Parts: sequence; structure tokens; C-alpha cells
Amino acid sequence: MACAPAPSATPTPAEKAPAPGKPGEAPTPTPVPVKQVQAAPGQVLIRVMDRADPRYQKFVEEWVRLFEAAHPKIKVQPEPIPADWEQKLTAAMAAGAAPDVAAVFGHWFRTYQQKGQLRELTDYVQRHMKPEEVNDFFKGQWEGMSWQGKQLALPQYINVNVLYYNKNAVAEAGAKIPSNDYNHDEFLQFIIKLHKRSGDRVERWGNYTPWIAAFIRIISYIWGLGGQINDPNDITKFTFTKPETIKAFQWVHDIPWKHKVAPVTSGDMGGLSGSDAFWAGKLSTLFDGTHLFALIPEGLPFEFDVLPPPKGPGGRGQRSSMDGYFIYKGSKHPDEAWQAIYHLTTPDIMRLRAKMAGLPPARKSPISDWVAAYPKYNLKSAAADTMDEARPDPRSLWNKAAETWNALNPIMEELFILNKISVEEAMQKMQAAAEKVQRG
Repeated sequence: MACAPAPSATPTPAEKAPAPGKPGEAPTPTPVPVKQVQAAPGQVLIRVMDRADPRYQKFVEEWVRLFEAAHPKIKVQPEPIPADWEQKLTAAMAAGAAPDVAAVFGHWFRTYQQKGQLRELTDYVQRHMKPEEVNDFFKGQWEGMSWQGKQLALPQYINVNVLYYNKNAVAEAGAKIPSNDYNHDEFLQFIIKLHKRSGDRVERWGNYTPWIAAFIRIISYIWGLGGQINDPNDITKFTFTKPETIKAFQWVHDIPWKHKVAPVTSGDMGGLSGSDAFWAGKLSTLFDGTHLFALIPEGLPFEFDVLPPPKGPGGRGQRSSMDGYFIYKGSKHPDEAWQAIYHLTTPDIMRLRAKMAGLPPARKSPISDWVAAYPKYNLKSAAADTMDEARPDPRSLWNKAAETWNALNPIMEELFILNKISVEEAMQKMQAAAEKVQRG
């Protein structure tokens, strides 16, 4: 097979850690007018910061109506999360002016816990939640939001990894769609078969996976192939240099650089993000999160479906997002804030969020409603059946998570974006960099 032109070596924002406005866990926040509310005499006013996209804000409006009807002594001030929320929320906490409740994701729970800014929820959980309620949440996500036996947050929704594939491209290539129990060799054969070229020009790439993105996508490949970034029993110990981890990273690196069936940057996709390139028909497959079901464009000119991550010696390697609600430690109304996040995470409200905003519930009992909302798709096998085995990505749990990722990101760019160093050299450098941050 002829080799594709060398992918662009210019790192783009789409390849970096996910943040609002970039492909990843959160949608692009759109400015939403904030209507200031006033508490009536005898009411307590609480501020609740949540996702900003207009579709989600429709859900927030309906939730506020239901919550205030059930809790007439509490008034909610909704606050759509701003684009630069990391800086603003961190600064507001330091100034003692943060919202009572905030929805964040990824490593921010761990970061704010280390800064001493989270109200522990263990006492509320023990007093107000039955064991069957706790067990209704997906295990990995629930446990990821606790630390040393202390519950720090409640899950908002769950986002797991799936393989999106263009059914029209499959038919055109005469390819066979793998079964739900396919392995990594079958995955590779599938994307190579779907890669479409015309001379030296790529008409449709075989696959795109966000190669860096704080490991949130490729970690499923790494785990499935038997690799580990951290000791499974000790998150403080890094294991980049274990032979099985090096082998797994090599398999991932080979997709764009040896097999040449995948773009490296958004520049290789005409300046589009991975999801936009898939919707535009520039990708045959896309390995990404189930959050994209909330973003399916109208009038899509092709049919698509999804598969779970491939199975390997480490299983599926399914990864869970860390999207949830916490109570700010400085809140003057923690009891009322608890009532809000408890209500936000009930099965009925999760069903409402799934219906109005398209986001998968973080509890087992309502997940079938989300699946039923998309009857054309293989969501039960590809996503729902894998959620209880899903683990949070390692960065969400690291000590000094932001500092550690900032040390690793340039090395990942050298490896995946620039292809300047070997996989083995990259693993050695990342091991040393991570250990240095942990010691500092």
C-alpha cells in the first residue's frame, strides 16, 4: 500500500488536554445570558455552576423549576460555566466567592481536594442515601470521586469510549463490521481496509483517535493491550517503562506513523476537530466518547454506528469520565447545596438530562432510557454494558495532576505529533518526568 504523506508536525489545540471549547469532555461553551434571581423572605439562595451549551441550559431551566417546586425554601441562581472556568473558579475559591455547587470534570476534583476547597460529602451520603442508591451509580466513577474513604463529589453523567464507524464507508470498502468481541488485530484490519486514497491524496482516513488529550482516549487501547501507566494498586507509582506498556504504546503509535491510516493533527483534517471531521465524512472511524451523541448534526449524509473498545489481554480497557458535582468548602449553605446535588443525580433527573441534553446517566437504573432514545445504534453493547467495568483515566486520580500532565504533555507531543523520539525513549522520559513531579 502506498504511504500517505507525512502528517503535519504542527501541534494544534485539538491535540492538547480537553478543556471547554476543545474536543474532549466538555462542549464548547456558548455565552448564555444569566438572569439574576432574588430569594424571597425565608428563602436561601444557592449558586449552581453547570455546563453552558444552550441545549444543556434548557435542561437546567427545567431542573430549576422542578427543584424549586420540591424545595420552596431554596432559590437557585444558575451560572453557566464560563470558557475560562478553570482560572475563574480557582480564583473565586481563593477569594471565598465560589458557587455553592459546581460541575467539573477530569483531574479538577483531585486538584481542588488537594487545595482543601471541597466539602466532604461522606456524612451526607451516609445520612441521606441508601446502600442501593449508592450501588446504582457506576462503580468506577463513584469510587473515583472518593479519596481515602471520603466522598468528594457525586457523578453527573458518564462518558465512555466507543468506536464510531461510517456505515457508508464500510459498504463502499466491502469491509466486514467486527463483532462486539473483536480484538486489536481485527480493529487494525478494519481501519486499514477503510482507509481510502486517491493517488497521493487521502480521501478518507481509516481512523482518528485523539492521540494526546491527557490519555483519555488512548488509555483504552493501552489498558486493553495489557499496559498500565500506573500501578493498579498504587496510583502514586508510574509504570511507563514496563515492557507491556511500551508494547501497547508502540501499537498505538504505529496507527498514524507506521500504518499511516490516521491523521495526527487537526491540520491533517482540514482544520477540523476529530468529531467534526467524522461528521464531515473525512474519517471512516473515530475513537471518542459517547458525549458525541449529544452533538449529532442534523441531516447527516451517511449512516453510522458504534462498537465498544477492542478486547485484548487486559480486557476492553474501558475508561470512564469524571464528570460530577461538588460542594465548595466555603459555601454558607452546604445543606441546601447537598439538596441540590442529590436532586441533580436522582434517576428521574438523570433521565431528564439524557432526554433534553443527550448525556448518558451516571446510574444503572436510568441508562436503558438513554439507550432507548437512540434505537438505531449499538449503544447497549458498545457502551451501556461496559460502563460498570469502566475505570477513571489515571490523570483524574494523580497527585499533583496538573503539574504531572504539564510535564508529560511535551513528551507526548514529541512522540505522537512530531515523531521525533522512539516509543521506548518517550516512556523513559515520561517515567522520569512523572517521578520528578511526585518528588517535588
